[in-house]
Amino acid sequence: MVTPQVIAEFFDVTTRSAGRVPPLLSRAAATSVAYDLLASCRCLDVTPLTTAAALNRAVNSQMRIFDAQIWAAARLNGIETILSEDTQGRPVIEGVWYVNPFATGFRLAQLGL
Repeated sequence: MVTPQVIAEFFDVTTRSAGRVPPLLSRAAATSVAYDLLASCRCLDVTPLTTAAALNRAVNSQMRIFDAQIWAAARLNGIETILSEDTQGRPVIEGVWYVNPFATGFRLAQLGL
Protein backbone atom coordinates (compact mmCIF):
# COMPACT_ATOMS: atom_id res chain seq x y z
CA MET A 1 0.00 0.00 0.00
CA VAL A 2 1.15 3.51 -0.77
CA THR A 3 -0.09 7.05 -0.47
CA PRO A 4 -0.05 9.62 -3.27
CA GLN A 5 2.79 11.31 -1.37
CA VAL A 6 4.95 8.17 -1.57
CA ILE A 7 4.53 8.06 -5.36
CA ALA A 8 5.38 11.77 -5.63
CA GLU A 9 8.46 11.35 -3.42
CA PHE A 10 9.61 8.38 -5.52
CA PHE A 11 9.35 10.52 -8.65
CA ASP A 12 11.16 13.43 -7.01
CA VAL A 13 14.06 11.37 -5.63
CA THR A 14 14.63 9.32 -8.78
CA THR A 15 14.55 12.29 -11.18
CA ARG A 16 16.61 14.75 -9.14
CA SER A 17 20.29 15.11 -9.91
CA ALA A 18 22.60 15.35 -6.92
CA GLY A 19 25.49 17.63 -7.79
CA ARG A 20 27.42 15.93 -10.57
CA VAL A 21 25.53 12.67 -10.23
CA PRO A 22 22.84 12.29 -12.88
CA PRO A 23 19.29 11.35 -11.87
CA LEU A 24 18.61 7.67 -11.21
CA LEU A 25 15.85 7.65 -13.82
CA SER A 26 14.72 9.84 -16.67
CA ARG A 27 11.44 11.64 -16.09
CA ALA A 28 9.77 9.32 -18.63
CA ALA A 29 11.11 6.18 -16.91
CA ALA A 30 10.14 7.45 -13.44
CA THR A 31 6.66 8.29 -14.72
CA SER A 32 6.30 4.77 -16.12
CA VAL A 33 7.35 3.20 -12.81
CA ALA A 34 5.04 5.54 -10.89
CA TYR A 35 2.09 4.49 -13.05
CA ASP A 36 3.05 0.82 -12.53
CA LEU A 37 3.07 1.40 -8.77
CA LEU A 38 -0.32 3.10 -8.92
CA ALA A 39 -1.71 0.18 -10.92
CA SER A 40 -0.24 -2.55 -8.72
CA CYS A 41 -0.54 -1.08 -5.22
CA ARG A 42 -3.54 -0.10 -3.18
CA CYS A 43 -3.38 3.67 -2.85
CA LEU A 44 -4.54 5.01 0.51
CA ASP A 45 -6.49 8.23 0.72
CA VAL A 46 -4.99 11.04 2.75
CA THR A 47 -7.97 12.29 4.74
CA PRO A 48 -8.43 15.16 7.19
CA LEU A 49 -8.08 12.55 9.97
CA THR A 50 -4.74 11.43 8.50
CA THR A 51 -3.52 15.01 8.35
CA ALA A 52 -4.66 15.72 11.93
CA ALA A 53 -2.83 12.63 13.21
CA ALA A 54 0.26 13.69 11.26
CA LEU A 55 0.13 17.21 12.69
CA ASN A 56 -0.13 15.82 16.23
CA ARG A 57 2.80 13.46 15.64
CA ALA A 58 4.91 16.23 14.11
CA VAL A 59 4.25 18.61 17.01
CA ASN A 60 4.69 16.03 19.76
CA SER A 61 7.78 14.29 18.42
CA GLN A 62 9.58 16.76 16.16
CA MET A 63 8.95 14.40 13.21
CA ARG A 64 8.93 16.16 9.86
CA ILE A 65 5.35 16.65 8.66
CA PHE A 66 5.84 14.66 5.44
CA ASP A 67 7.25 11.70 7.37
CA ALA A 68 4.45 12.07 9.92
CA GLN A 69 1.83 11.94 7.17
CA ILE A 70 3.18 8.61 5.89
CA TRP A 71 3.29 7.30 9.48
CA ALA A 72 -0.29 8.47 10.13
CA ALA A 73 -1.61 6.85 6.94
CA ALA A 74 0.02 3.58 7.98
CA ARG A 75 -1.19 3.71 11.57
CA LEU A 76 -4.77 4.65 10.73
CA ASN A 77 -4.98 1.90 8.10
CA GLY A 78 -3.53 -0.87 10.25
CA ILE A 79 -0.27 -1.09 8.31
CA GLU A 80 2.42 -2.46 10.60
CA THR A 81 5.58 -1.78 8.55
CA ILE A 82 6.95 1.17 6.61
CA LEU A 83 9.90 0.57 4.30
CA SER A 84 12.12 3.63 4.57
CA GLU A 85 15.79 4.52 4.65
CA ASP A 86 14.80 7.13 7.25
CA THR A 87 13.89 5.20 10.40
CA GLN A 88 13.32 8.34 12.49
CA GLY A 89 15.95 7.06 14.94
CA ARG A 90 13.51 4.51 16.32
CA PRO A 91 12.54 1.13 14.87
CA VAL A 92 8.90 1.41 15.99
CA ILE A 93 6.54 4.34 16.60
CA GLU A 94 3.19 3.55 18.20
CA GLY A 95 3.01 0.09 16.67
CA VAL A 96 4.34 1.05 13.23
CA TRP A 97 7.70 -0.54 12.45
CA TYR A 98 10.31 1.16 10.27
CA VAL A 99 12.46 -1.19 8.21
CA ASN A 100 15.32 0.04 6.05
CA PRO A 101 15.18 -1.89 2.76
CA PHE A 102 18.73 -0.73 1.98
CA ALA A 103 20.21 -2.16 5.19
CA THR A 104 22.72 -4.95 4.91
CA GLY A 105 20.96 -8.28 5.17
CA PHE A 106 17.46 -6.95 4.39
CA ARG A 107 15.25 -9.56 2.75
CA LEU A 108 11.68 -8.89 1.68
CA ALA A 109 10.80 -12.41 2.82
CA GLN A 110 11.44 -11.24 6.40
CA LEU A 111 8.21 -9.28 6.11
CA GLY A 112 6.24 -12.32 5.00
CA LEU A 113 5.80 -11.01 1.47
